[in-house]
Amino acid sequence: MSIWQEKAAKDHLIDHWAEDFSLAATAAVVSLQESDFVKRFLSATGQTPEQWLLRYRIGRAKRYLIELGGSLAAIAARCGFVDEAHFIEVFRDVTGVTPAAWRARWLQ
Repeated sequence: MSIWQEKAAKDHLIDHWAEDFSLAATAAVVSLQESDFVKRFLSATGQTPEQWLLRYRIGRAKRYLIELGGSLAAIAARCGFVDEAHFIEVFRDVTGVTPAAWRARWLQ
């Protein structure tokens, strides 16, 4: 994957970060077949496009947990997660703690 393709793919993911992930659309942005795109993205970043996007969403969620407050369900919806339970599960997988525990630690 060239540098421009990696940047274009990440830009596309960021532009559509809170929407349903479309592997086909992201691969099309860089003119690659889906399977080739996944292999090249993984090689370039160490993560699949889905993993990269989930970590990006978690980063945005961390900002919202601090800056906006609000319920976990509202933050989950704003960050493109199916529901609060899925958000909590992914957040815990990425950070090692729940969103509520992460926010409580940050705000202390």
